[in-house]
Amino acid sequence: MIEIMFSNHPANQCDLDISGHSGFAERGEDIICAAASVLAQTFVGGCETELNAEATGFMDSGNCKIRVRVQNNQIEKLQAVYKVFYYGFRKLTQAYPKHIKMN
Repeated sequence: MIEIMFSNHPANQCDLDISGHSGFAERGEDIICAAASVLAQTFVGGCETELNAEATGFMDSGNCKIRVRVQNNQIEKLQAVYKVFYYGFRKLTQAYPKHIKMN
């Protein structure tokens, strides 16, 4: 099972922790793992590119621990981006509750 912890406190920072594998299909063919990976990579890359965020941590197969921080003038935008990606992760967990869970 994939476990996701996604938080946005304090306001200028988001933490994203993802661990595990869904077990839905073989590695490399698992649509749930692929979806979670794409959401995580797009969240981090988008924040770095569009919000000039500082991203620290690591992302590899079955494990992600990332902290994204922005300057105070980007807090509102970060909160909006966070809500969009939280929604995406939540929809994924609702579609496949036996394979993925989120805080």
